[in-house]
Amino acid sequence: MGATNCPETPRQRLIGMMYLVLTAMLALNVSKDILNAFVVVNEAMVKTTENFESKIDERYNQFNKAEEAEPGKVKEYNDKAKQIRKISKEFQDYIQNLKWEMHSKVDGIPVEVAKTKRLNDMGAKDNYSAPSTFFISPTYDGRAYEFHKKIIQYKEDIKKIINDPKFILPSGLDTEGPFQDNDGKKETWEQHHFDRIVAAAAYTLLNKFIGEVRNMEFEVVSYLFSAIDAESHKFDNVSAKVIPNSRIVFSGDKYEADIIVAAYDSRQDPKGHWKPGLDTAREDMIGS
Repeated sequence: MGATNCPETPRQRLIGMMYLVLTAMLALNVSKDILNAFVVVNEAMVKTTENFESKIDERYNQFNKAEEAEPGKVKEYNDKAKQIRKISKEFQDYIQNLKWEMHSKVDGIPVEVAKTKRLNDMGAKDNYSAPSTFFISPTYDGRAYEFHKKIIQYKEDIKKIINDPKFILPSGLDTEGPFQDNDGKKETWEQHHFDRIVAAAAYTLLNKFIGEVRNMEFEVVSYLFSAIDAESHKFDNVSAKVIPNSRIVFSGDKYEADIIVAAYDSRQDPKGHWKPGLDTAREDMIGS
């Protein structure tokens, strides 16, 4: 699972394609129809993310039920999942606040009022100077630069919590690039996402980032859940076995045996070593 080794999920590809199409359309004149299209795509992203939450919540419920059944085996992994949930919620709240603050600057309304509104309620959807100023200009401490660092920190925190050398970070939330403008000129992450972009596009982009955080959270928690049984024995066959109490039966005697159902892995080829008079074999004895 990683940005370089793990293919994007269908959901990630869909979100990326929707945003890519609308971003490309910005090369044309920003008509009312294009701005309305951003509203439609934004609402679809919000709805998809809301629906996805039930899937994530179900994974956490599975963790809690598993810990109730086998606390000694599951608690360590569930504790990590709870930490992932906490930092993911904090990061999503941060992005939500960015969205409301930008809306406040674009329409000149208090942040508390912006929190009650959606993109469709934004008055200046085609305003590109206010978002650029908010995200890029030193006047507002270049919030895009802070956001960039937050993404990097979020991914670093995930790796610290998992603390597993075999773990590879899921794809999404790309900060490495390379990033280029329409003419192929190199751009920074901040310029690529927030420089000279209309408010409707910036608003939609922030919801896209929220969706990517939710997707990464689900992938990481699913990794933890699968790790619970990673060291357990796996079996691919089940069959009845008869174990007789005696291999010699005389006429008229009773035949007694234990009948059991045995699970075994036909893909394994175990090796056994035996030496008369010993109940334990050391490595130096193997082969003798």
